[in-house]
Amino acid sequence: MKRLTKIKHITKPFLDRNPNFALVGRVLVRLPVEHIICGIHLMSASTKDVFFVHPSAAHMFFPRTILGFHWSERVRRREPGLWNFEEPGIGEELADQIEAKALPLLEPIRTIRDYMKLMGIGEPADGRFVRRMIFEAAMGDLDAARRACCRLWHPDIINLDPPPQDGVLEIPQKLGPLIARDDREGIAAVLRSWEESSAKVYGVEKYWQPTPFPIEETA
Repeated sequence: MKRLTKIKHITKPFLDRNPNFALVGRVLVRLPVEHIICGIHLMSASTKDVFFVHPSAAHMFFPRTILGFHWSERVRRREPGLWNFEEPGIGEELADQIEAKALPLLEPIRTIRDYMKLMGIGEPADGRFVRRMIFEAAMGDLDAARRACCRLWHPDIINLDPPPQDGVLEIPQKLGPLIARDDREGIAAVLRSWEESSAKVYGVEKYWQPTPFPIEETA
């Protein structure tokens, strides 16, 4: 039995009890998907039939080319031991542990502001100016976004020769001119285009619901 088939089999008890989730590849995705994607990532291990359970979250408005999550925790079994596809009753235990341990972690993550609080985005110690700029732009705080953008162009802060799959330079290049001229409509259009691309990367196109960004609601 292929691993994805095994994942489908063991997640059925959870999905039967939680219709607001859908299995997409290796991830139990909470529905609907809006600005923040939340789910349970069933990660492969090097040992055959062993897997790890990670409640995870990421922001969709990012020039993403590979599947990944920016926040993740780990859910362990009731008793010491590893999650194993072949163990009898593993699906029921998985459902129980996700409901008891993972869902309470995901429940507070609903809005962009919730996610910013979780990740410490915008706090005084947050020196990741690319990340700050994109969130401040999304929230409509364009003065803060301009300050973050100005801080980026320093060789100690931003890598001017990033790996090909890293979209870090695309953020200031596309958003910078729009932020400079207070083009809220243009900023929202870029963020939404990144969300649409992310939906394809995560395989959640049919679950993604385009919704207004705070910058649009406060215009």
